[in-house]
Amino acid sequence: PDRKILIIRAAVGGTGFQKKHWGMEDILYSKMLEMIDYAVSLNPDNQIKGILWHQGEHDAFEGNTGENYHRQLTLLLNSIQERYSIKNLPFICGSFVADWRKKNEEICAPILAALQQVASEMQGEYVEAGDLLSNNEKTGNGDDIHFCRESLHILGRRYFDAYQAIVTRAASSNP
Repeated sequence: PDRKILIIRAAVGGTGFQKKHWGMEDILYSKMLEMIDYAVSLNPDNQIKGILWHQGEHDAFEGNTGENYHRQLTLLLNSIQERYSIKNLPFICGSFVADWRKKNEEICAPILAALQQVASEMQGEYVEAGDLLSNNEKTGNGDDIHFCRESLHILGRRYFDAYQAIVTRAASSNP
C-alpha cells in the first residue's frame, strides 16, 4: 500500500524481434502485457508512466534490418498506448555498450538509427552510452556486450534524467 513506483521488468536477455520473442503474437510481448495488466489491476490509481527499452543487440546480431526493427518497435509501443488508452507515453531507449558496438558497427548502426528515430517520433529520449564501460573493460572477463555495474548506475541516472526531460517538455507544451 505504501509503494510509490513499481518497475515491471519484462526484459529477458538474449531476445529480440528477429528471434520471435517481442512481436505482437510472441511470448515475451504477451508476458509483458500480462505483467502490466496485473500491476494496473492491483489499484485503480495505478498507471503506466513510461517505457524503458534497452534491447536490440540480438536483432543486430540476427540480421534484422533497421527498417523492420523500426516497424516492429513502433507497433509494440503503439499497441501499449492503445491497449491502456495512453497518449504520448514516455519512451526512453539507449545505446549499446560501446565496446561491443565498435566491434560490430556495421550491424549495430541500422538498429541504433531505428531506436533514435522511434524515440524522436514518440517524443521520447535516446540515451547515449558511448563513454560507459563494459564488464570486459572493467574486469577483463570477456563480456563486452553488457555494461559493468558502475556503468549501469550511471545509465540509470541518465534514464531518469531523460524521463524528467520528457515530462518537463510535456508539461510546458500543455500548461
